[in-house]
Amino acid sequence: MPLALRCWYELVGQVNLSGSHPDWDFEFTDALVVDGVRAGVPLDHALDLIEVLTGDLDTLAGKLAEEIVTRIWEPLSAAGRAGELPDLLRRGRPLLLQGAAGTLADRIGAALAERAGTARDGGQLLAVLDEIRVGAVADAAGTIHRVGGDR
Repeated sequence: MPLALRCWYELVGQVNLSGSHPDWDFEFTDALVVDGVRAGVPLDHALDLIEVLTGDLDTLAGKLAEEIVTRIWEPLSAAGRAGELPDLLRRGRPLLLQGAAGTLADRIGAALAERAGTARDGGQLLAVLDEIRVGAVADAAGTIHRVGGDR
């Protein structure tokens, strides 16, 4: 196993994404890291970003588990409907993940836009954010609605 891949597993654990790099003869386990490395981001910096992301996930998972047990499991169980939980979780899991990913993307976009105010060449960062619509949504007509109003 390549050293970078072994380090990845030691830092983060198993992941479910895969990617490749034109200079490598093997698949890498996270396309986000590969894309960052391809763009010139040092691998250790890319891994640090992933560690920041995953660092608080245990706390968040614990809070969500408590809510699921309190608000879903216990009422279903008390009503004798515990058998409904597997289907409910199958349907709810992708919705939860999509909602979390979308919310995280919006929050990162807003935080980057705020940080651009004090960053060197912050105007260029804002232009990039505008280009990729971070912190914004587009309606069916293609109109962009920014989180927090227009800049």
